[in-house]
Amino acid sequence: MRTRSRIAVLALAVAPAIACGGGREPLRIFAAASLRDVLVEIAPMWERGGGAPLEPVFGASNWLAEQIAAGARGDLFLSADEAQMDSLERAGLLLAGTRAALLSNRLAVVQPEPLPAGVPRIRAAEDLLDPAVRRIALANTEGVPGGRYARLWLEERGLWDSLAPRVAPAIDVRAALALVESGAAEAGIVYATDAARSERARTSLLVTGQDAPSIVYPLAVLRSTGRERDARAFAAFLAGAQAAEAFEQHGFTLLAGR
Repeated sequence: MRTRSRIAVLALAVAPAIACGGGREPLRIFAAASLRDVLVEIAPMWERGGGAPLEPVFGASNWLAEQIAAGARGDLFLSADEAQMDSLERAGLLLAGTRAALLSNRLAVVQPEPLPAGVPRIRAAEDLLDPAVRRIALANTEGVPGGRYARLWLEERGLWDSLAPRVAPAIDVRAALALVESGAAEAGIVYATDAARSERARTSLLVTGQDAPSIVYPLAVLRSTGRERDARAFAAFLAGAQAAEAFEQHGFTLLAGR
């Protein structure tokens, strides 16, 4: 079972692992898909300082947590929400004392660029009710953190029941953004960090205020790691000044150490 789980993770990972060199066994970090760009940027910083090569596995946080629970080999988990980390902590799969809230993010309503004729620019949540907004791209609202955050916001605004029939579900937030970029959806709700890097979608509304969900990315070392010293060192690096600059340039807010 353990071998099959490991093969599944490697075969289904959203992005290929960063190439490893020097013959050292890499540290494997399971990380939310929304962190792909910034972690690919941070990896060489860590490695230039003598850190072990990294093998990131990206995907929806709920899927990653399922792989870890099934016995997939890994050293760290960086989730897009606390619920997935809670499930692993309850199962005794985290190394005691290593869990920490690392980052925060925000939601954004995005639309295709250029905006299709007849489709209104979304300036407030209620604008999503316009009949011209026929499809709204969201990550799966039943398990994927980005989708659950979006549903929570719409529920807080009293809009979910009206908009649910128009939802175009996607496997993760990156896939939801791709639906908007392709014009398959007139709007989508994604992380602001992903929206900011898109050239084919534009942020119409940044979700702020009392109704905005609190988005926390927790980090922990996995109990099954055989590389505790290296894993702890990388966790500390992610909370440090060099990584903080990269996170903030990508639009994340660093929580650890603040």
